Amino acid sequence: TGIVIDCSRFMTGFELLNDNLVLVQPGVVHAQLNRYLKPLGLYFPPDPSNTEVTTVGSMLAIDAAGSRAIRVGSTRDHVNRLEVVLADGTCFDVGNESLSILNQPVAGSSTSLLSEPSPEVRGEQTRRTILSKMAKLLTDNAQLIQEKQRSSIPNCSGYFLKGIKTRQHLNLARMLVDSEGTLGLFTSAILHVSPLPAHRGVALLLFGDLSSAIKAVQTIIHEQPSACDLLDRRL
Repeated sequence: TGIVIDCSRFMTGFELLNDNLVLVQPGVVHAQLNRYLKPLGLYFPPDPSNTEVTTVGSMLAIDAAGSRAIRVGSTRDHVNRLEVVLADGTCFDVGNESLSILNQPVAGSSTSLLSEPSPEVRGEQTRRTILSKMAKLLTDNAQLIQEKQRSSIPNCSGYFLKGIKTRQHLNLARMLVDSEGTLGLFTSAILHVSPLPAHRGVALLLFGDLSSAIKAVQTIIHEQPSACDLLDRRL
C-alpha cells in the first residue's frame, strides 16, 4: 500500500537564477532542462541514461549519477537547496544549514500558548528540531559512520550521512537526496549548473576479458576522463 505521486504533468516549471543556479520543480525532464541551458553555455552535469524521460525529482530521489559520475559526481553534489513537504504537511526549505540558528529565536513566533503558529513559523520550528536531533545523532555516531559508510559514487546503501556535518554546518539537502520519498516530498530544488565543456572526445579500448578492463580503469583514472562506461559481450 502507498501513494505514487506523478509530478511530470503540472510541476514542470524552471527558472535560471544566475550563471550558477537554476530553480527547478520536480517534474522537469532532465533533457528538457539541458536543452534550455545549452544556448546559455550551461548544463546540469549528472547524466542518467534515460535522460529524455527522467525527471529531476526522480534524480533527487535516487541520487542519479550516470557514466560521467567519475568527473562530475552524482546528483547530490549539485544540489544547493530543497523545498520539502513532510508527511504531516509541514513545508520548509533546507540547504547547508548553520547550526548557530539553534540558539536564536524563531522570527514571528508568539509567546502565547493559545495562538496557533503560522505555517511558516511551524515549518521553521520543525526544521530546527530536525537540525538539532540530526546534529546530535551524527555527533554521537561519527566514528561508526566514518568506519562503515563508503564514499563510492553512487552510494545507495541507506541514508547518506558521511561528511554532511561540520563543526558549524549540517547539509540537510545533501542528506535528503537519495531518500526515495521516505523522509519527505521534494516540491522544488535549487541546483548548481556548470559551463558546457569546450571540447569533447572519445576513446574505445578493447579487452579480451572483463578483469583486464577493470584493471585498466585504475590506470586511466589518473588522466581524469569525463566519462567511463562498459560495453560487454551482452551489449
